[in-house]
Amino acid sequence: MLLSSALLALGIVILIVGGDLMVRGAAALARHWGIPALIVGLTIVAFGTSAPELVVAVQAVIDGIEASELASGNIVGSNIANILLALGLPALIMAIPTNMPGVARNAFVCVAATIIFISLAILGNPMVMWQGGILFAGILIYLAWMFRLG
Repeated sequence: MLLSSALLALGIVILIVGGDLMVRGAAALARHWGIPALIVGLTIVAFGTSAPELVVAVQAVIDGIEASELASGNIVGSNIANILLALGLPALIMAIPTNMPGVARNAFVCVAATIIFISLAILGNPMVMWQGGILFAGILIYLAWMFRLG
């Protein structure tokens, strides 16, 4: 119990320090490349913070259909937590600007991606290769669009 508590505390400290380093590094990249911080946040930071979900999803699918329920739950739950918790809690501390054109435009993409996912999920269980292809093509189209607007 003591070891578990110590590891949890250590993990929280590492998470806080890592989050700070990620924010500083992302801001420095945006300045160095001369691109808006929003673009860096929507791409590099977003992929970095999605890496754990990707690893869990891939490993769950490799481990079998029952474990893949964990993957689906993790992705849906993570998106809910990101929007409601990771945006809501900081907004309790300090105002977060959301009236920039890029935020609204990308919020519509977020809603569209969610609608596409829901539509594919309704079509049947399990999600199969062609459905995964649609979702993967969606991220490629989104990235191309982001860098074109950049």
